[in-house]
Amino acid sequence: MTPYIYQNYRLYIRAAIENAKRSGADLNYSRLAKSIGVQKSYLSQVLAGKCHLNSDQLFKAAMTLKLTTDECEFLVLLLELEKTSIVERRELLQGKRDELSKHRQAS
Repeated sequence: MTPYIYQNYRLYIRAAIENAKRSGADLNYSRLAKSIGVQKSYLSQVLAGKCHLNSDQLFKAAMTLKLTTDECEFLVLLLELEKTSIVERRELLQGKRDELSKHRQAS
């Protein structure tokens, strides 16, 4: 399951967990929360858009979801895009996101 079609790291994590549950994998929200070192309630708040994971937690989540290094970096880019308040940086990150999405989807 590729993260490159997502513009929000939270949506990708939600979809990846639901996909894992449907396919019978031994992964759920509780296990993901434990693997990244947060309470399940905090992960629920993150996925509801009330707060963010930090980049280390997102890295651990990506490893738990067995993403490649490039896919992990893409999720971190999505995190940074959501967190930035600087317009010029947002535009730069959006450009990188769009370029990576287009390139990876074409591959």
